[in-house]
Amino acid sequence: MDIESLVNSLNEAPIPEHLKEGLLEYVVRGRPVGGFLEAVLSNDLEMSIARADMWSAESIPQIVKWLYNKAPMGCHGSSERFLSWLREGGLKGLTEGENE
Repeated sequence: MDIESLVNSLNEAPIPEHLKEGLLEYVVRGRPVGGFLEAVLSNDLEMSIARADMWSAESIPQIVKWLYNKAPMGCHGSSERFLSWLREGGLKGLTEGENE
């Protein structure tokens, strides 16, 4: 996956600015995110809504759409995938592991 394309697609997505850096750092480097994004990435709708501020709650459909269409499948969809992505270190960790 081309990181530059990922960044461009996220910058163009109608996702609140305060969430974009966390999403990008999680996908690229496997950095932990806040409770709201963790719930969205883990596909936990109930917790996503419970943990969301007003702007984040309204953006859940756009975040999910971006994840589905642009982000690597391995980084979202269940709590197992979420935790595995953190352990692997995101795209950078996965690509560095391939080169060893």
